[in-house]
Amino acid sequence: MSIDPAKLRAISFDLDDTLWETPSVIARAERAMYAWLDEHHPRITARYSERELVELRQRIAREEPRLGRDLGVLRKVTLRRAAQACGCPEALAEPAFEAFYAWRNKVTLFEHALPTLEKLARRYPLVAVTNGNSDLAAIGIGQHFRLSLAPSLERRPKPHPDLFDDLCAALALRAEQLLHVGDNPHTDVGGARAAGARAVWFNPAGARWPAGLRRAEVEIGCLSELPRLLGAE
Repeated sequence: MSIDPAKLRAISFDLDDTLWETPSVIARAERAMYAWLDEHHPRITARYSERELVELRQRIAREEPRLGRDLGVLRKVTLRRAAQACGCPEALAEPAFEAFYAWRNKVTLFEHALPTLEKLARRYPLVAVTNGNSDLAAIGIGQHFRLSLAPSLERRPKPHPDLFDDLCAALALRAEQLLHVGDNPHTDVGGARAAGARAVWFNPAGARWPAGLRRAEVEIGCLSELPRLLGAE
């Protein structure tokens, strides 16, 4: 291992597909939002299928890339555009998003995620660095994190270094004193590298590392490996 635990001052974690499996969570949340729309504003569901609302959101993100930085903002803009097209009140965007967001935060942690966080939090400040928009308090793990950082209209998502730069400024540490843990070679490992931080690639499926991309310092197949590697058992 090429990481000296004594030189680390903080650990950051990606969330989606690092601490829990995400696609099924998003799918349930999308269905819940669509069901709310169907009950309260059926003119929208008469015009748009669930898939067509997704396609509308994707089109808006392509046409206005800055909106795509903040997924919550993007969803609300999509709902307001759909409301406009159907002659419905734009104010429906807030409760419709709340219907989505309640399910967005109903996640099932990977088996070893919680014990790993508990052990590491006793030794290091933990920070969430995510391109998503989960609510750690709603999920029930907020007590283990010093703060949570996500993109905004002003702050670019990973692999841009903005989130890591803001993390280091908030904790008053140098980038090389930060270790980031994530499942995505490009956004997580690449983003940490771009900021000058160290990286752990979480690879439970045993995927191949992308050709031409500089490897992470450490690769793990299970989160339970982290406390042992960092001397935090």
